[in-house]
Amino acid sequence: MSRLNNSKHAKTSSLIFIYRALKIVGCGPKTPTRKYTVSSMRDALLGPNNGTNFAHQWNNWVPIKASVLAWRAEKDRIATRRALSYRGVPMDNTRCPLCGDYDETANHLFASCYIFHLVWQHISNWCKIHPFFVFTTRDILEAHTHINVVSKKKKIIQAIILTACWSLWKARNEKIFEDKEIDLSTLLEEIKSLEYTWIKNRSFLKILMRKDWCTLDL
Repeated sequence: MSRLNNSKHAKTSSLIFIYRALKIVGCGPKTPTRKYTVSSMRDALLGPNNGTNFAHQWNNWVPIKASVLAWRAEKDRIATRRALSYRGVPMDNTRCPLCGDYDETANHLFASCYIFHLVWQHISNWCKIHPFFVFTTRDILEAHTHINVVSKKKKIIQAIILTACWSLWKARNEKIFEDKEIDLSTLLEEIKSLEYTWIKNRSFLKILMRKDWCTLDL
């Protein structure tokens, strides 16, 4: 009987909370007509930023496709195995195709998978910065903001991170659809080469020499 009363009390408390939230929505500045909307209810419960202050920083030193991929990955809107399973796509399993240890989500791929982790470790060494300590895709995309370097180098490091995300996702797809094994040294060279091409043609560093790029002596 006590358990039943506790359950009723919990439900009542939840209803009271929702009722109060609805009252907030009804008189809030974002609903001047006092009409209920899903977005106004979401803002009342989670705040206008939906519980997050993250804003993706676009970088014109990489193609838009690389920035869009990163933006979608942070929102977990890329076609990982678990995301496809949630959408009702039949899957043999939802494990990461690279490590096989955990479900494949965007956060796992870009922040936890050991292949990706090794890439971030190498990039931090190459850029002569402290190692990345990341737990989510957002941590990776914000890593350049926490580095004590001049703004030009911050933008270069962000471009390298975006390029690495693009190359890693491409390598992941080749592993799944072409059964192509990932060679870490080859992948790292591809990231450096691709970003060299992008940054030389899209930034003001037109006279950037490859030997300087390989040592990041800028």
